[in-house]
Amino acid sequence: MKFHLTNVFLLLSLIIAPVLGKCKHPDVRREFRNLSSKERHRYAKAVNEVYRRGWVDNLTQNHFTSGRHVHGVPAFFPWHRQFIRDYESLLQKIDPGLTLPYWDWTLDSCDPSYSKIFNDDYMGGNGDPNSNYCLQDGPYKGWQMGIVDPHCLQRQFNMTQYWGPEVLLEVQNNSTVYSELHNRIEDTVHAAVHTSIGGDMAQMISPNDPIFFLHHAMVDKLWYDWQLMGKGRSRFREYNGVDSTRNNVTVKPSDPLPEYQFLRIEDVLDPRGGHLCYDYEENAARRSAIKLLNLYENNTPPRSLDETAHIISNDLGYPDVDINVLSPEEREMKVGSGNPDWWNRMNNLDSDRVHRHYLEASDIVGRLSKLPNFLSPAVVQLAYAKSHGFERQSGSAGSGGVPPPFQRATPVVDSAFIPVTTPVPGQTSGSSATRARAAAGGSGVATPANGNRSDSWSDDFFNDDNDDFEDIF
Repeated sequence: MKFHLTNVFLLLSLIIAPVLGKCKHPDVRREFRNLSSKERHRYAKAVNEVYRRGWVDNLTQNHFTSGRHVHGVPAFFPWHRQFIRDYESLLQKIDPGLTLPYWDWTLDSCDPSYSKIFNDDYMGGNGDPNSNYCLQDGPYKGWQMGIVDPHCLQRQFNMTQYWGPEVLLEVQNNSTVYSELHNRIEDTVHAAVHTSIGGDMAQMISPNDPIFFLHHAMVDKLWYDWQLMGKGRSRFREYNGVDSTRNNVTVKPSDPLPEYQFLRIEDVLDPRGGHLCYDYEENAARRSAIKLLNLYENNTPPRSLDETAHIISNDLGYPDVDINVLSPEEREMKVGSGNPDWWNRMNNLDSDRVHRHYLEASDIVGRLSKLPNFLSPAVVQLAYAKSHGFERQSGSAGSGGVPPPFQRATPVVDSAFIPVTTPVPGQTSGSSATRARAAAGGSGVATPANGNRSDSWSDDFFNDDNDDFEDIF
């Protein structure tokens, strides 16, 4: 029997879930900026320990080898829902009290380079262009990655505007079935975040960068919020579409979850129970956008831009923000024009469909812009950032998002695996199972350059004698 890292966590959860029964105390994922400094430090310590034990390489290898089966296909949402839950389980192995935060990039959508997420005491900023774009600041500076080739953790910013919360709300409202939402999100703003950060994030090895998991928690939340917007019908059983990688077969909830031996799609459609058992704290930007759009729906719009800014400022927890610090151009909502061709190829995305979805979003922006005194919460956020001296990240790819030298324009996915002896739950230390490992040229997974990977990650997981984090508990 072959075991992926992710399958081990799944096996444990399936063993535990029947005992626990209904999920009564779900983990609550919070927006990253809502964490205190102490909570961010605690989170960073656990992330660094996951890296030290070599588990990041295992996760990245799984993402890399699963690439063509879980991108540009309906399984994109369900597979990543399980994948980031696996990562969260690793964090909770280090510190049981942790949950995975999400990054609400809609709040930063006007100019992501001003986002606090890139501060030194959050996730760190751009890579150093004078040092092969290696990450030089933040809690994860100096990381050396082993997948697919040994290299430093890289970021190569090519910042573009993302989509504001009001645009995503309209996208969700306009998506009547699962496949419409999935295509509209994966094709567009999901891609924009990856390619604008660049480096490792712009490749199938993107889980190398810890910001990947905060980004995908937000993507998962967009799906979850849509599921809650069913208007009298449950969307937690909805799953449809066509899988272009399997001769355009029509998908169904009973399909196996790609690369997972014990799960079907239907097992991860509802995160509120079963082995997933998590929920999301609402983000202020979305809550504010809902309030604003309801004002217009009820024919009681704000009477001035200052009134709009006042409403949003209160929703975001800020004192009144003066939007006059922004130029008229900076107040404009924009959604971009599309993805780089290499990204569409790498992710099995149909370029014509991507273009249509960007045109749809542009139409949404055009309609919202005609509303009297309308502002995006992201505009108020940018005005607050500029008026309070937020540091702006400098630098960009300088070449339209062209990836760094080790980028593979088409994912190299090898389905061959070789067995490695590791313990399995319920077996003695002398028994064996197989850990999936890509057989690239017969060499398997590259050893990370940090040299700290355990000989067996499962030895760490099931026989943990590490006392490094006792001060956390």
